[in-house]
Amino acid sequence: MTSHFLKDPIISGKAIYYLASAPELDKVSGRFFNLTIDELPAEHARDRQLSKKVYDLSMEMVGLKDV
Repeated sequence: MTSHFLKDPIISGKAIYYLASAPELDKVSGRFFNLTIDELPAEHARDRQLSKKVYDLSMEMVGLKDV
């Protein structure tokens, strides 16, 4: 039984191959894809304040300084 959140590895592999090699996506960058579908990321993933907090905490936890 597979989790609701996990996708079949063969399907995922084909999607990654397509996204990496499709000529029509040659100039596409910074987008979020669910398999091969261009989607808007979840709201929490677009939260700039939350992103900054996670980044700052991660840098602190690994002992790195912001560059």
